[in-house]
Amino acid sequence: MATAIHVNGPAVISLGAGGTGGGLSTLGISEDGVDIEFTWHDDDVIADSGGPVVPVDVQDMGKLAYITAKLVVYDQTVLETLFLRGAADGEQEPSPGKLLVANSLMKRVVISSPDEGLAYRFLYSHLIGSTQFRRGSKRTLPLLKWRALPGTGTTATMATLPLYDNTAA
Repeated sequence: MATAIHVNGPAVISLGAGGTGGGLSTLGISEDGVDIEFTWHDDDVIADSGGPVVPVDVQDMGKLAYITAKLVVYDQTVLETLFLRGAADGEQEPSPGKLLVANSLMKRVVISSPDEGLAYRFLYSHLIGSTQFRRGSKRTLPLLKWRALPGTGTTATMATLPLYDNTAA
């Protein structure tokens, strides 16, 4: 099951360290808004009383968000650091197998729209896709996609954090 929100644009997209602390850097401005799709996950609970096929209950496993934006104006330096997904400061490439939440490598993504006067803040996000990025005389509008996780991770404070809120910081 999925539901979606379209944040009217142009919308400003800012990035920060995962979680609630630290400053933000402006990544850029979306071409025509930002799409946010939420997906709920659940599993059937099978028991003898329902047989091998009919569930006796359903266990909620939470929801994820997928954020998609095409940038018309962007900060090249911030964009390049975003492409180093999972790399710690000073690394040229991420180390395979590295845990992003446990190593504080997730990003906070904040989307704010002057048209709506409302912000969407995702505390733990990571880049999962982008268009091929050409460098040259023909301009390419980067199309970026993030996946956002709820605060159910490895620390006690993270477990109390929502998937998103409407805070602009």
